[in-house]
Amino acid sequence: MKSNETIKIEKIIAAGILPESLEELSELQQEIYDDVMTSPLYPTELIEKYINYANLLTKQKYIFRKIKQKKYDKRSHVMVCPNLRPEDIIINEFCPFFETKIDYRTSKENLKITTHMYSIDRIDNSKMYMKGNVWVISRFANVIKSDATLGELKTFSKNVIKQILHKKGMLL
Repeated sequence: MKSNETIKIEKIIAAGILPESLEELSELQQEIYDDVMTSPLYPTELIEKYINYANLLTKQKYIFRKIKQKKYDKRSHVMVCPNLRPEDIIINEFCPFFETKIDYRTSKENLKITTHMYSIDRIDNSKMYMKGNVWVISRFANVIKSDATLGELKTFSKNVIKQILHKKGMLL
């Protein structure tokens, strides 16, 4: 019979957070290994803690679970295509709008919206969560683009640039 620690390590390896060969771990991988071996957390909680180090499919499955949770949230009125699969979700390591590394961990302590916090986004909001229409961007980018029209975004961008140039004395 396998110990709880062995089961945890196997699940963390299967998630692509640690390599299959545990003989030559990097310093960071050794820290993760040590934490997994001593942590009272369940494997799913450990995966969430170390999701940034997971492989692509694990991240896709993680985001897929979050989308499925939205489906059952009566307040969100989100439509999810019944054929959506984890592999259909576009995972970005960097926000395509701010070019900042995306943090996939769920943080309940820090509710400040940042360019690092992940957000599940529909590329075309008039369509449901479906293949080719779901990607991960930063929460800050999603907030900015969620309700603004193209005209509002153009006006905002133009005026922000003007304001910065004016402050630097480059525009009168």
